[in-house]
Amino acid sequence: TTCGPVAGGTAGVVINGTNLSAVTAVTIGGAAATITGNTATTVTVTTPAGTAGAQDVVVTTCGGSAAGVGAFTYTAAPAITALGTTVGPLSGWTPVRITGTNLANAIAVTIGGAAATVTGNTATTVTIMTPSGTAGAWDVVVTTCGGAATETNGFTYDPAANNPPAVSLTGPADGSTFVAQTTVSLTASAYDSNGTISKVEFYAGGVLVGTATTAPYAASWNPGVPGTYVLTAKAYDDVAAVTTSATVSVTVTPAPVAPGPALRRFADPVVAYPNPVAGNVMNVALNLDADAEVVHVVAYNSAMQLSYDGEWRNVTLADGGVQIKGMNAWAPGVYLLRARATLVSGEVQGFPVLKVVVK
Repeated sequence: TTCGPVAGGTAGVVINGTNLSAVTAVTIGGAAATITGNTATTVTVTTPAGTAGAQDVVVTTCGGSAAGVGAFTYTAAPAITALGTTVGPLSGWTPVRITGTNLANAIAVTIGGAAATVTGNTATTVTIMTPSGTAGAWDVVVTTCGGAATETNGFTYDPAANNPPAVSLTGPADGSTFVAQTTVSLTASAYDSNGTISKVEFYAGGVLVGTATTAPYAASWNPGVPGTYVLTAKAYDDVAAVTTSATVSVTVTPAPVAPGPALRRFADPVVAYPNPVAGNVMNVALNLDADAEVVHVVAYNSAMQLSYDGEWRNVTLADGGVQIKGMNAWAPGVYLLRARATLVSGEVQGFPVLKVVVK
């Protein structure tokens, strides 16, 4: 035993060593301990009262003294301030957060005398999963080296109570990076100690992106916009209790820009037309890559763009050609036609000029 309450009285503290026969005194923090047993290799004592913290243990024999620096720690008495959850089902496994003072190094937590499972511990908190129990209110006891603290009737076992589900987001890992417009696999682990899981929802930036109703719980997410996203999962049980998982943060980077469409050539480098009449049609053949979504043909006269609203329009043909209508509005002269292709990504690219002579 290496720790005990500041009030002292910790019995059965065994000090191991050599040449310990005929011990004349043992002190802890300078105060005399009560010797209750002694051999050549051990000394057994009951601790005196002391001051909180690590204290030196000194054993004195006829051959001299030996010290164990900071070998015994006095711990202040624990106290319970509150229980975060005070009601749970008879089946147990209810998560409970106990808050108080001097709770570090909890040795045991019991509810109604039955041992709970300690899942976390600090100087001010102990988190546990309750054992199974019998209906009614029961004492909660936290035991540390400093003693025991009791919350009388602190937890009630209720046959009608329900434990909320537990859920954790298992994929992707926190800090992961993905490319926009690619599929990201979302996975979660969920269980319910006294019922069943009805569904698990997946959220990205607070927006629902997928739902799974059977294990293994998974969904696919296709982020379209670059940025940082906070991911969570929500688990629902068979009585609509819900729990939200801890968050996972991921980064989505921009998708690579697709290469521009290649305009290989105009069908004819120079085209001469007579002065057109109403309804006349001019066809210009273009060869474009398949990722061109929209093709515009812009007319220039002496390097100045002409207004074409209501005067002509273009229609993309199945074979990649562009049909220009309404040329009767064009006066005789030399025109330069420049094709512009717009990609699915929104990028606009221009291509070689076609000279058209209208007579």
